[in-house]
Amino acid sequence: MEVSYLTFMCAGIIGATILFTNIFGGFFLLFDRNWGILREIMASPLPRRNIIIGIGCAAITKSWIQSVTILVFGMILGVTFFVGMSPLRIIISVIGFLLFVAAFATAFLCISLTIALRIDSPEGFQGISSLLTMPLFFLSNSLYPLEGLPPLMGTIALLNPLTHLITGIRYCTIGEHFSSIGMEVMYNSTEVLFSFLYLAIFALVMFTITLKTVEKVEIT
Repeated sequence: MEVSYLTFMCAGIIGATILFTNIFGGFFLLFDRNWGILREIMASPLPRRNIIIGIGCAAITKSWIQSVTILVFGMILGVTFFVGMSPLRIIISVIGFLLFVAAFATAFLCISLTIALRIDSPEGFQGISSLLTMPLFFLSNSLYPLEGLPPLMGTIALLNPLTHLITGIRYCTIGEHFSSIGMEVMYNSTEVLFSFLYLAIFALVMFTITLKTVEKVEIT
C-alpha cells in the first residue's frame, strides 16, 4: 500500500509532540520547589510516591488527548489512517496506539521529573531538556524511514525510544506493510511487541528511578 508522505510524517508529528510535552513536563515541579509549594505538599501525610503517580496519570491523559487530536485533525486534512481495517481491528489498533503513547509518556515525564528534582535553575532544566530532545527527534524514524539512514545512524536510532513509539503508532494506524517516498516499510507483530516491551521496561526503570529520587531528595 502506497501512503503519502503526510500520512507517514503524521505519526512522527504525534511522537514528537508527546516527546516535547513530557520532556518539559517537570518544569512546573521546578517552580513548585523554588516557591516552596512542593515543600508544603511533602509535609502532608500523603506518600511521596502518590505525588509522582498523580502527575504521571495527568501526563498520560494529556498525551492521549494531544495524540488523538492530532490523529483526528490529520485525517480531516487527508491523512489515510486505518484504511482497509475492520471495525474490530480499528478498536484494537486504537487501544494499542494509546498503550504505546502511555508507556512513552511515562518514561519521559519521569526523566523530566528527575531532572527537576535535581536541578535548581530553570535555565539548567531547559538546557538539559533541549539537549536531550534534538538528538532523540532527528535520530529516529519520525521524518524518514530507518531504511534510508546510514548503517551507524540506523543502529543508533534502534536504541532511541522515540523510534519504538513511532513504529508502534505506524503499525497501529497504517499497517504492517506500506511504502512512502519510494521506500518500503515492513513491520511484523514480533517487532512491534518488542518495541512495546522496550518502552514498557524503559518506563518502569525511569519510574523506579524517579520514585527513589523523590523519596531521598531534600526539599527546602
